[in-house]
Amino acid sequence: MVSHKHRCIFIHISKCAGTTVEEAFGVDTTGDAQMGYGWNPDLGIHMQHATPDELLTSGLVSKAQWETYYKFIIVRNPYARAYSDYAWVMLNGDVWGPFGDFIGAKGAFKKRLNVRSVDYMGEHLRSQSEYFLLAGAPVAYDQVIRLESAKAGFATLCEALNLPEDFFKSSANVNKKKLQNEIMTGKVITLRDLTNISQLNRNGKQETISTPQ
Repeated sequence: MVSHKHRCIFIHISKCAGTTVEEAFGVDTTGDAQMGYGWNPDLGIHMQHATPDELLTSGLVSKAQWETYYKFIIVRNPYARAYSDYAWVMLNGDVWGPFGDFIGAKGAFKKRLNVRSVDYMGEHLRSQSEYFLLAGAPVAYDQVIRLESAKAGFATLCEALNLPEDFFKSSANVNKKKLQNEIMTGKVITLRDLTNISQLNRNGKQETISTPQ
């Protein structure tokens, strides 16, 4: 997301409170090409989940803007994020299957996570570390917010951008009642899945997040 009004760039990793941020800045989440939301057929991605490389390649943000605008990103415990991405894809993509199939982009998830069309959901398998690189070099964000301490992070962000204290409002992007029903029927990730570290991403390695200094 880019807000020229507030001279800031937000890099949206899936299932890291991104919609809350975008709506607060006035992004039209039904489609807002000017601020970076919606399907980009040339890049084959939804722009709200663009990496820094993709954001600049698209032309939405210039090099000068990237270097001068306030840049921030929200990260999340990768275990919790994997669960949330899995549940979100099932609920919103209407595809159901075991966690291993989701992580491997196979079975019922194969089309949704591989075919580059407006229905593509493959961004939900991207490693958070991809969003910390630009042309192979570490990105020096002005602020990295951890979802687990988002309230404090948003307070700091409001101060940095001179925003009202109540600029960010909580929102629920998942139908919790429906999700609870799916958990009870065994369709959603199990505790055994969560303890299997090798399933957290495609290459079988545990994901870690390092913040460039």
